[in-house]
Amino acid sequence: MTHLESSQFGDIVFDPDQIIEFPAGLPAFEGLRSFLLLAIKGSAIGALQSVDQPSVCFPVMPIASLVPAYQMDLTAEDRECLLAPSEASADLLTLAILTLPESGLPTANLLAPVVIHTRTRRGVQSVRGDLLYSPEYSLAGPRQHDVERPSCS
Repeated sequence: MTHLESSQFGDIVFDPDQIIEFPAGLPAFEGLRSFLLLAIKGSAIGALQSVDQPSVCFPVMPIASLVPAYQMDLTAEDRECLLAPSEASADLLTLAILTLPESGLPTANLLAPVVIHTRTRRGVQSVRGDLLYSPEYSLAGPRQHDVERPSCS
């Protein structure tokens, strides 16, 4: 087992096989390529915790819980990065990165979802070429009570 001292979650003990590799990093964080997907007890929100830089953590939520009929649009380059053939959609986990401001309403980025191939443990942030979904999908309304603000930045 390996230890990681996260500034948000303290000591995290994990098996290196749990690491998700992002070969291209994430936009604006291209140098960070190894992440853990953490569940936050009692919350629909999870965390994408950087292993490379423990102070970097992104709150995430499954897109299916926000928009059940969400239409994924992976490019050939995204599929290649994930090592995912077109028929592998059942093995793909699609997450929205959340913005949880100190004041104002929380939002989810549906325009550029994080996609994780659960078998290959590879991920990509897939920036859509269309404007079908918003990068600032409001979490206000019926789901507001589910949105607790974890300490991820």
